[in-house]
Amino acid sequence: GAYALLFQDALRADLINGKWPLLHSVMAPLSIGYFVVDLTLMMVRKPSPNADDDKDWLASVVHHAVMLLAIGAYLWVGRGDFVVASFMVWELSTPFVHLRWYLVRSDWKASRLYLFNGMALAVTFFLARICNLPFVIWLFARQRQLGVLEALWVIPPICRL
Repeated sequence: GAYALLFQDALRADLINGKWPLLHSVMAPLSIGYFVVDLTLMMVRKPSPNADDDKDWLASVVHHAVMLLAIGAYLWVGRGDFVVASFMVWELSTPFVHLRWYLVRSDWKASRLYLFNGMALAVTFFLARICNLPFVIWLFARQRQLGVLEALWVIPPICRL
């Protein structure tokens, strides 16, 4: 996803119709597989009602369901490679989140691995989840030959959520 946003001229030239074949043929189907397996595991290991993890669990279930629908719609319609690649960039920090969870529960919080993982998590979270959206809006504004603030009003309301 990040490679596509930075180096695939076809995607950046036409944010709606631009194509990146690797995304459609490999990355999107793999992502669907990941979300189905992860969602299945979450359903099997659902926390008890009113547990501390219950709200996080529900948010994760909703996130996975929305991503499955979005990627499925993308594969069905065949448009929106840029948008899907943008969403996939947000997931770059996820492996570090999962590793952190494992390290905490394995009592490795004092290890160097925990420290390096924390730094990697902070960097990827900042770049992928904080910087990504302004970058995408800037690319959209540039393609439409608008100012960034003007572009925010042109984006369909459903996309501003």
